[in-house]
Amino acid sequence: MLLDTARLLRVAATSPVLTRNIVQVGRLEGPHVRYLGEHVGRAPFASTARPGDVRGAGTTAMGIAALAGLDAAMASALVAEMPEQDALVAHDAVPAARSRGYAVDPGLVHPSIFGVAISLDGHPGLSFGVPLVEVLPQAWREQSRRYQEVVAALRAAASVVTSTSS
Repeated sequence: MLLDTARLLRVAATSPVLTRNIVQVGRLEGPHVRYLGEHVGRAPFASTARPGDVRGAGTTAMGIAALAGLDAAMASALVAEMPEQDALVAHDAVPAARSRGYAVDPGLVHPSIFGVAISLDGHPGLSFGVPLVEVLPQAWREQSRRYQEVVAALRAAASVVTSTSS
């Protein structure tokens, strides 16, 4: 069954953590990720992907999370289609995302934007995430309370929708 992305974003908008952030849904298209929709809980930053935008899957948390949700052979085939630099990043980032259960973009797209995203269970190639603005990028820590709260909120919102759409 198809994922109701509009419902997913409405659920995200009710989350105390996600409501004040930009929340995005993306889908893999070959070695790229297309942004399908968003909840705009704060003003978009100039480099924030907007619905319809396409970015390299190897350079964004959204793309890495979507790749991590695929079986290993399919993910490897898509990574092989990427430009060399993107493939190098994805080669390490995809297994790390699988292991921890979420993907991060530690400022690769923009030095002050740190993406966090999850793959959507039962919906291979789809991801759900938040681009977080860091005022002090040098102090960014993936283990910080803020990042863990965002990941937990993404998982909670996704579970509401994916448990009823699969």
